Amino acid sequence: MTIDILGSIEKALEISDETIAKQLALQRMIPLNGKIDNEKAQGVCRALVGMDMKEVAPITLLINSPGGGLQPAFSIASAIDSIRSPVTGLVLERAASAAVTVLLSCKRRVALPGSTIFVHCVRKSFELVLHGEELTDSELRIMANHAMIGRNRMEQLFVTKLGKPLEEIRELMRLGEKLDIDYTAEEALQLGFIQEIVKDFKYWETPKTPSA
Repeated sequence: MTIDILGSIEKALEISDETIAKQLALQRMIPLNGKIDNEKAQGVCRALVGMDMKEVAPITLLINSPGGGLQPAFSIASAIDSIRSPVTGLVLERAASAAVTVLLSCKRRVALPGSTIFVHCVRKSFELVLHGEELTDSELRIMANHAMIGRNRMEQLFVTKLGKPLEEIRELMRLGEKLDIDYTAEEALQLGFIQEIVKDFKYWETPKTPSA
């Protein structure tokens, strides 16, 4: 028998995901959990713009993602660049693939001690509907060029944020693709993916004790 643990907790505490979301919003925290797709990117972008419109103050993006689409990740990155509020990317557990692109777009990049970072070569897939026709050489070149645009943009972001030459960035990606290894928080700090390992993070502020 499968037990719905989250549902049981919600029932016992009389809380819901919506309640948690509201509390996170009050803390100016936005969760980025799971695969990054267009729908999730749109939600994060709306939250970023909405918080910035309400008040210009620091925002924390809570990252725990295996990656996803590069274009949705660029959409979040563009939103981060377009708002006035500074955004901190905090890796709670794992930032992989496209999630690293989002992380590097943040003004401040931090991680919990047990978190990991994973990078690899850019993968581009296409859904083709040929209708019985073969692709021409020109069409194949268009597809290849389209894939290169995303790769070049991501590589330039890595070069800028990590302060490393392109050849070293590509070697990091190649090793990730070949060995399928995650960097520890300490390794990520040394490589420049994050700027600090935080050990005192709390979801909720501790209520202040009234002075006597």
